Amino acid sequence: MIGDRLTDVLLAENMGLPSFRYDRDTLGWAEITKQLLAKGRKATVKRTTRETDIRVTVDLDSKGGNQISTGIGFFDHMLDQIAHSWWFLAAASLCWRFTH
Repeated sequence: MIGDRLTDVLLAENMGLPSFRYDRDTLGWAEITKQLLAKGRKATVKRTTRETDIRVTVDLDSKGGNQISTGIGFFDHMLDQIAHSWWFLAAASLCWRFTH
């Protein structure tokens, strides 16, 4: 969270989020941008249900080498095209579990 008041920083802290207290003289936009981009912008989400195991990873600072395997060829192709066109690295897997 980025804000210019102490309450902004406290809100982020209460939510468990990182925060930046903007100040034109000590922590301006250039430094905030530098700090945000230095950490890497990567996220992984996993979801398991009775029917599926899904795992998606997106890395906005890398490109190429996508690893997408959903078992649905056209869906794999479309996810790969999105990652390729928007210049980020993606990995997705979908495991189907049928109980009948």
